[in-house]
Amino acid sequence: MRHCWSSVFGLSEFTAAGFEHPCPVPNEIQPLQRLQHSVTPVDSPLLPFGIGLGEGAGEENLMKSKRTTCGGIGTAVNPIAGRSIKTSHEHYERGALDLRLLGGFRLRHGETTIGLTPRVEHLLAYLALRHDLSRAAVSAQLWPDLDEVQARGCLRSTLWRLPRPGGRPLVATAGDSLYLSTFVKVDISRIRDRLDQWLSGPPPVKAGPLTLDLLPTWCDDWLVVDRERQRQVRLHALERMSAWYLSVERFDSAIEAALQAIAGDPLRESAHRCLIRAHLAEGNVSEARRQVDSYEALLADAGIPTQLSARMDELMLTSPSSGSTR
Repeated sequence: MRHCWSSVFGLSEFTAAGFEHPCPVPNEIQPLQRLQHSVTPVDSPLLPFGIGLGEGAGEENLMKSKRTTCGGIGTAVNPIAGRSIKTSHEHYERGALDLRLLGGFRLRHGETTIGLTPRVEHLLAYLALRHDLSRAAVSAQLWPDLDEVQARGCLRSTLWRLPRPGGRPLVATAGDSLYLSTFVKVDISRIRDRLDQWLSGPPPVKAGPLTLDLLPTWCDDWLVVDRERQRQVRLHALERMSAWYLSVERFDSAIEAALQAIAGDPLRESAHRCLIRAHLAEGNVSEARRQVDSYEALLADAGIPTQLSARMDELMLTSPSSGSTR
């Protein structure tokens, strides 16, 4: 039965990769076994990009119970505004996929945005941020409100619905471990790799991606540490960018990078020092003084003692008009 079920839907590779199908095959689905999987129409519930069982109109009654048992993460496909999703296998090339987590979730293949269910989005994001995890660890984190059996069932169901752009799986397995396939390129990993290799010279990335938060609209508990880690990475990177631009006297870019760092954390003194240092390098002592006063006011409004650090005092004392400043 398991072999026939895989063959009917063209998912023979699925079992070979170690994924488990929900068994036994529901009675409501048995008539679908007569479908020829070699030709799948665009409006078929069995979309070739892997939305899979449960998203078609003819299967609504079957999947109602599953929509209410998987920890509150829905199974409906997120709509893509302003673009129709092409589903023919010929459309997909063999190139890498681009998974974006900064500013929001999006999976793209070339110019095409692939629509996914929320459960699939959460699984891919989790595997992109954590590496080589057991099925038990993944299911426990993504469905913390369910018991172990229910959580594992939700994970199997989600794996079964994974897209296969170009016929390749997005998630690979090694024994009981799951990890993101290597042809999926993640924006946050790419940026961190470039920053880790930045020892000298101009910044390896633009400031734009460093202004974005990690999945800002998601409220999952497992994201708290990852989001804070990314915030620290981008703030330190913006401060380094400001210092480098200042060293080559590109004062406008130095000021812009410092302002972006302040926007990321208005109470961060090191970001304010970057901006003050850029103003002083241009000879704009009054602007530097104004920035110090603005920072002290922010601290007072937040109920934080306004005693500035020794580094800030030293910075102002070494300014061209230190006698008139502090």
